[in-house]
Amino acid sequence: MIPDQVAPQKLDEHERKQFFEQLQQSPTELGYEQQAWSPKLLLHHVKEEYGVEYSEGHARKLLGKAGLSCRTARPRNHEADPEKEAEFQDTVEKNGRS
Repeated sequence: MIPDQVAPQKLDEHERKQFFEQLQQSPTELGYEQQAWSPKLLLHHVKEEYGVEYSEGHARKLLGKAGLSCRTARPRNHEADPEKEAEFQDTVEKNGRS
C-alpha cells in the first residue's frame, strides 16, 4: 500500500450492531430497489453508510453472521400445480441431498 493511502477503518462494535440490524430489514425499506440482500448490495450499503470497504468474500461472511444466505433467484413456472410441487418438495426432503 502506498503510505499516503489509508485503508478505511472497519466497523466498530456499535456500527456493527447497527449494521446487522439494518440487514434484518428488507433493502427496499432502506431505499434500495432490490428485494433481498446480495453481497454486492451489502458492499455498496456499508460503503455509503459507514465509509468502509470489504471484499465480496467478507460480504458473504457478514451475510452469514447476520443469519442471511446468498441464494440466486430460481425461475418458477407460474402454471405449475401447487399440490404437485408440494408433493415433489416432500419427496426431495425425504430423500435428502446427494
